[in-house]
Amino acid sequence: MDLTLGQKVKNARMSKGMTQQDVVGSFISRNMLSKIENDSATPSMRTLEYLARVLEVPLGYLMASIIETPQEQSGIYGHQDGLSAVRDALRSADYDRCLDELNKLPSNISKADECHFIYALVYAYFAKKAQTAGDLPTAAENAANALESNAYGLYDDRALEAEMLLTLVECDDNAAENLQTALKLPLLNELPARCAILKIQDHLRRHELTQAEKLLEKWQESISAIALLKLRAEILMGQNKYADALKLLQEAETQGGDSMLYKHIEECAREMGDFALAYQYAAKRLQVFEK
Repeated sequence: MDLTLGQKVKNARMSKGMTQQDVVGSFISRNMLSKIENDSATPSMRTLEYLARVLEVPLGYLMASIIETPQEQSGIYGHQDGLSAVRDALRSADYDRCLDELNKLPSNISKADECHFIYALVYAYFAKKAQTAGDLPTAAENAANALESNAYGLYDDRALEAEMLLTLVECDDNAAENLQTALKLPLLNELPARCAILKIQDHLRRHELTQAEKLLEKWQESISAIALLKLRAEILMGQNKYADALKLLQEAETQGGDSMLYKHIEECAREMGDFALAYQYAAKRLQVFEK
C-alpha cells in the first residue's frame, strides 16, 4: 500500500531519531507538523522543500504523495460548476458570494490547493475591510484565518503572508509573537514604513517611550501624516500629556476617524476630566461597531 505524505514524513523523522521539535526548528510550528503527519494539512511547497532537506529525503519522494490521482481529479472535475461559481465571484470581487460558494463545496473539494488559496484571498479581504471599519477583533480573526488557509495549500503567497501578519499584529495587542515573525520576513524590506510603525507600536506597548520617539524621528518622512499624528499622540499619552495628545488626535480625526482613534480621544478626555467629550467619543466607537 502506498504511504501517505504524513506517513512518509513521520517514518523519515522517526528513522532519524528526531522529535517533532527537532524537525520544525523555527521554520514551521509543531502544531503544523503534527497536522501534516496526521494528513489533516497539505504543506506549502516551501514547507515541503524544508522537510525534504531536514529529513534528508528526495523532494520528489514527498511530492509523489500529494499529486492528485485520476480519482481525485475526477472528484474535482465533477464539481466544476461549483468551482466556476467560486472563480466568477472572485473575478468580480464579490467576496461574500465567493465565500458562500466555497462553503457549498464538498469538504474534499474545498480542501483542494486552489480552494485554500482562494479562502486565503477572501479572508484577507475581510480582514482589511474590518480593520478599515475599526472592528479590530474581526480583522484579527480573519487575518488568522487567511494565514492558516495560505499555509495549508501548495500555492502559498508570501506577500499575503506578510500583509496578514502585519494586520494581525496591528489589530491584536496579544500578538507579540507574530510581530517577531513578521519583522523577520524578507518581504518587509519592501514595506519599510509599515515595518517601522510596527516597531514603534511594539515600543509603545512596552512603554519604551524613548525608543519609540527615536524611531519615529528616524522614519517620520516615510510615515503618512495621519499615522504620524496618531503615534506622536500615543507617545504624549504615555508621558501623561493628555491635552497635547488630544490636539493631535483631533487633528488626525479631520483626515478620517476609526475606533482606535476614538478610543484614544475618549481616554484623553477622561483623564482631563472632560466626561462629556469622553461620552461623545465612546458613542462614536459604538457606532463604528454597529455599522
